[in-house]
Amino acid sequence: MTLTTATLQLESRHAVPITVGGSFVTLTVFAGDPVYYGNDNQVSAANNLGTIALGQSLTPVDDVWVRSSGFSALTLQIAPGPDSTPARNGNWTPADLGMIAWAFDPASQTSGQGITTGQLNLVGLLIPGGTPPISQLLLKLSTAGSGLTANQNFAALYQNGVLLGVSGDQAAAWSSSGLKQMPLATPVQPAPGFAYVGFWANGTTAPQPSRGNNDVLINGLLPVAASRYATANTGLTTTAPPTLGALSVATSAFWAGVA
Repeated sequence: MTLTTATLQLESRHAVPITVGGSFVTLTVFAGDPVYYGNDNQVSAANNLGTIALGQSLTPVDDVWVRSSGFSALTLQIAPGPDSTPARNGNWTPADLGMIAWAFDPASQTSGQGITTGQLNLVGLLIPGGTPPISQLLLKLSTAGSGLTANQNFAALYQNGVLLGVSGDQAAAWSSSGLKQMPLATPVQPAPGFAYVGFWANGTTAPQPSRGNNDVLINGLLPVAASRYATANTGLTTTAPPTLGALSVATSAFWAGVA
């Protein structure tokens, strides 16, 4: 459930749009003035903290506001009620496809891209709040590797530069193409926000992970140390580095996900 909070300094009337769908909305109010909705309909005249259930359907054109005799502050916390479904923008999300987070919609993949053996490739993900622990990392290989060295092909999860979890050896799995679901030894719970899926390979021919468009703009205006796509440690074999080395900007938008 998504909680929307609006903190306002009010003088006379100030509208707060309601954009959630469904039949009921719960409105928690911190204010010393009567609260109104829509067309001057008073919902509550409580002068202290209260929870107000609006038993009607609200649309994006409705608003909630206070009528103040002076200058006061109001904090609204607006959340969908039990019969409410948050509005959707029509786009598929990771949760719709059974995942927690991804680099981008996998429908936007184009082709594969070769990688340098022994080098850590990093793909930035945005981890949402309120999700279960991550138990597996995901890659899609467009082209299989060959002659991969046992115990020298891995994927790992990093946040704030620190290793959170690592997969088992992928030498056998990466010898074929397709979606690779790589379990972590122990599920991990990263904080909401930015995290990296990292991976490296060793062998005669490294696999080619699927990617989106290759372009310098895939990192936007981010500083190098906060790159969305990057490379880092080199010479990796059997052990994931406990912390990330210096990042270098990458121009290959590899696809990765977590579940």
